[in-house]
Amino acid sequence: MRKGIASHSRLQRRIAAMPTGPGVYRWLDQKKSVLYVGKASNLRKRLLSYLRSHKSDGPWRRALLDAAVDVDVTLTPNEREALILETNLIKELQPKYNVLMKDGKNYLYVRIAMNDPFPRVDLVRRMEKDGAEYFGPYLTRESVEQILAMLHELYDSRACRRSLDMLNKCPETAFVNAVPCLEYQIGRCCGLCAGMVRREEYRGRMEQVARFLRGEQGEARKLLHNRMTAAAAERKFEKAASMRNALAALEETPRGSMLAADASDEEGDIFGVALRAGRAHVVIFLQRHGRIVGDVRFTLEGQADAPAHVLEQFLPQYYGEHRNIPRQILLPMDVEGKGALAQWLTEQRGSSVRIVAPKRGQRYRLLQLAEKNATEQARQEAQEREKRQKNTSAALRGLQNALRLPRPPRRIEGYDISHLSGTETVGSMVVLRCGEPQNAHYRSFVIRTMKEGAIDDCAAICEVLTRRLRHLTHKEEEPPRRRQKPDRSFSRTPDLIVIDGGKGQLSTALDVWKNFACTIPVVALAKREEELFAPGSPKPVPLPHDSPALFLLMRLRDEAHRFANRHREKRAHRHLLS
Repeated sequence: MRKGIASHSRLQRRIAAMPTGPGVYRWLDQKKSVLYVGKASNLRKRLLSYLRSHKSDGPWRRALLDAAVDVDVTLTPNEREALILETNLIKELQPKYNVLMKDGKNYLYVRIAMNDPFPRVDLVRRMEKDGAEYFGPYLTRESVEQILAMLHELYDSRACRRSLDMLNKCPETAFVNAVPCLEYQIGRCCGLCAGMVRREEYRGRMEQVARFLRGEQGEARKLLHNRMTAAAAERKFEKAASMRNALAALEETPRGSMLAADASDEEGDIFGVALRAGRAHVVIFLQRHGRIVGDVRFTLEGQADAPAHVLEQFLPQYYGEHRNIPRQILLPMDVEGKGALAQWLTEQRGSSVRIVAPKRGQRYRLLQLAEKNATEQARQEAQEREKRQKNTSAALRGLQNALRLPRPPRRIEGYDISHLSGTETVGSMVVLRCGEPQNAHYRSFVIRTMKEGAIDDCAAICEVLTRRLRHLTHKEEEPPRRRQKPDRSFSRTPDLIVIDGGKGQLSTALDVWKNFACTIPVVALAKREEELFAPGSPKPVPLPHDSPALFLLMRLRDEAHRFANRHREKRAHRHLLS
């Protein structure tokens, strides 16, 4: 028996009386917070398996069981419903011990609404069930914009948004403008707005764009090559060179993103998983028309002990975002609940979806290649993480030595002021903990004591620091009726405070420090020469310009500047709308 949950006889009796049907279970800690959400076709059998000690149990599983003191279950009609409920609960609760897919906002999709009378091309970060066709994902906006620019030039398919909006509202309208728009004059509209392109012709051009994005690129290559040859024959060498460069970029696409190919017309997603230091890395090859046309990579949050466990949780989250579900999903091993998952995916896609784990042949070799890429990604990230940790440790030790601190600063707070010609003046506080940003601890300040139009960074930083120190000295900033529970960021005492500015801002900070009898070390970093000023000396602290300590402070200062500007822009936008 285990030391953790199995030591509670009451819990053992509860599990022994659990139903044997399908459902979702939630392990809870002493505060009734959800630690882990899982699904099972047989709840009792699955929960009893947690009470048995296994040699193969990893640190993730042991830590979960040591922290868990109770369990809740929700019965479902079948495994499919359990799968859906599990996915929804993981998204909502974000349990500590579940493998969590990071926000997919880094990936872009091309959306073509072929169901509209006049289709348009949009870049979106989330796929919807709206009848449009989606292509991707793409890692960067730059990469997808280059592809679209080439396609629009090749097929002359770009139309101004005003004409698309109006023509889709009134499809029978012959044209929007009596003369072509300004975008037509600069080559960014095909003339649809002035009736120079008919509806059928425009839809044909958009269909050619869609075919290219589906992976049918042969026609585009041939057309581009013919145009280049014709331009060269007409001695239009500049145009021919442009076509040549576009063709070269197109030719490089398969070398950069096509990892394998075969002669079939298969369509599928191929998953590779690698675990390193308890972190899970997933690589997905996107196979379309028998070729690997791209790949997507994820580093998952949370801890995991086995690839099968990672895939069991990751697959519903990945496809739960209404992604482009293929006919076939290739996995390196079978996962529990495969049948229910396949049924759910089939319903999402609207046609049959197969989940297979091949053991030989071309598909097996593709799985090995995906796994190899996942392993390499895990190795590179581990090296980068180790390098960052070493650089951060060196930077913190450098700050300790340069500023004569008693120990390397664990919590560093950075402050900056932003305004627009004296209006919308705001302050920012950003936090580094052990050299890493702590976004949840960032705070912003609306400056209250300055008149509208006044420009005085020193007065603004005085107000910000005064309000900050009141939280540490327990002096009331607001009337008791507005008092709230302690702020989890303001209640922490920093080891070092960094102000964006020079000697003037530092002198202002020291006046505030004197009023509060504050002993927290404070410095100021001036932008122009990247000089660091500390109390007690008119000369800057001698930090080499290539020192990790200076780079860390510059990164903190720049982040405070970014956060202050963002807050000011949001306020200005709200006032503009009001």
